[in-house]
Amino acid sequence: MKRALTAEQMRAVDGASPRHGVSTTELMEHAGEALAVRALVLGGAEARFFVVAGPGNNGGDGFVVARRLAARGRRVFLELLGEAERLKGDAALNWGRLAGSGASVGPIVKGDVRAGDVIVDAIFGTGLTRAPEGRFAEVIERIAAWRQGGATVLAADLPSGLDGDTGQPFSPCVQADATVSLGFAKLGQAIEPGLSLCGELEIADIGIPPAAESALSGPAAWLIDAEAVTARLPRRGANTHKGSFGHVLVVAGSHGKSGAAALSGLGALRGGAGLVTVCSRADALAEAQAHAPELMGTVLEQRSAPSAYGQKGARRAPRAEGPRRRAQREQGRPQPSARSDSTLSLADLPALLEAAEGKQAIVIGPGIPRGDETPAVLGRLLAQVKAPMVLDADALNAVADDRRALSGHASAVVLTPHPGEMARLMGTTTAEIQRRRPALARELAASSGAVVVLKGARTLVAAPDGTLFINPTGNPGMATAGTGDVLSGVIAALLAQGLTALDAAIVGVWAHGRAGDLMLPERGQLGLIASDLLVGLGRVWAELGR
Repeated sequence: MKRALTAEQMRAVDGASPRHGVSTTELMEHAGEALAVRALVLGGAEARFFVVAGPGNNGGDGFVVARRLAARGRRVFLELLGEAERLKGDAALNWGRLAGSGASVGPIVKGDVRAGDVIVDAIFGTGLTRAPEGRFAEVIERIAAWRQGGATVLAADLPSGLDGDTGQPFSPCVQADATVSLGFAKLGQAIEPGLSLCGELEIADIGIPPAAESALSGPAAWLIDAEAVTARLPRRGANTHKGSFGHVLVVAGSHGKSGAAALSGLGALRGGAGLVTVCSRADALAEAQAHAPELMGTVLEQRSAPSAYGQKGARRAPRAEGPRRRAQREQGRPQPSARSDSTLSLADLPALLEAAEGKQAIVIGPGIPRGDETPAVLGRLLAQVKAPMVLDADALNAVADDRRALSGHASAVVLTPHPGEMARLMGTTTAEIQRRRPALARELAASSGAVVVLKGARTLVAAPDGTLFINPTGNPGMATAGTGDVLSGVIAALLAQGLTALDAAIVGVWAHGRAGDLMLPERGQLGLIASDLLVGLGRVWAELGR
């Protein structure tokens, strides 16, 4: 797996390079050459090259680009945003080297750039911490207009205006067609919307010595890849049987939501579990098992609702019929029974503990009806059950109602929230979750002691120690009901086969997304549904030789 660095970590590596034999001047030269090579690929034989350079080291990279392109006989124009007299260090050195290079230096105005030309954005690098203002903002707006007119934009390290740590754009921000990330991927490039703003992302080797990585501190972030996934997947021996690959218990489903239980159970089967038992109310269980004969079942008994009579025999006043219930009755639609209660409560605890005996992993949450006692049920299960557990859907919402449920888990726990569930868990808004995905995933993992899978574009896996893993697989077609249920089953299956909670989450999210990618050519984004992933998972394992 490759690392994705924060701005601070990148500065540390750059600063350590001279101690290990590679000067920052050499790094800048290699960076400029990598950018020049990419610019030539983007521009045709008649393309002209316009470099817009800021006053820092990112601008210094731009000066090298301009010199290297001019040395190849290409027409190059460069605009410096700032005063040459105030340039420092390697940037000042490379500004001086421009003399006699053949590059034209001066302001670039609207009519200078035409379709087919290449704009090199070398304004800001990883150090940007606030919105561009004044001349910088005006030039970024000009770049947008040039791109609209048919020019191609290449960003040096980061599109100017992008926060390299969060992936969030300031306003304005460059939309690049391609970005050459120098030395390492940056955390903000690896997640959305930063990833999309980068366009085609290339990570260039600029000669940073491996020993310089010893300067890295703080939690690491890694990009998950197929090699890392394959290394974590065990090979099956010939002398094995269904008991060798674990028994998963899926506590899921209710009236009208039996599909959630089925998808999670089938996800566990497709994830390689030897046995899967669905635990649900009788009606939901029958519907879930109808989806696959391989699913076993155990019934959670239906309970009667509290009597309409008090302890002394006094009849309670009948509950008023609300407008929604009245509309359902008038339309002839089924109405909730006044004499049954299917919410998960403490009365279910003995049956759940019995069902958990002998299981190697447990999924709880997809489609369960949540009640006032559900957080207490989860707390008791987490404290008493030794098998690792995956909490999803309404189990997460129940935990959000009372975070104390997570305080004493006896075994490993994986939480799999989507942004809305994550917002409830963290007591904030979905918008804030999306704005600070890496930081908040790490925060929840640290505070809960659980592995956190924050779903969405570029799903994140956060370990309690702060290590972050970024999943590159998956596509927008997977934004449909039930895909998360499949994922919870896959992760549980991997847990049941002996993977650690962190490894099961890493492998699970990658394989789940890859399944969606493999099914995309057949279904398209609009036609992809959760059950397609069950087919795709088989193709993933075959692709990996498992």
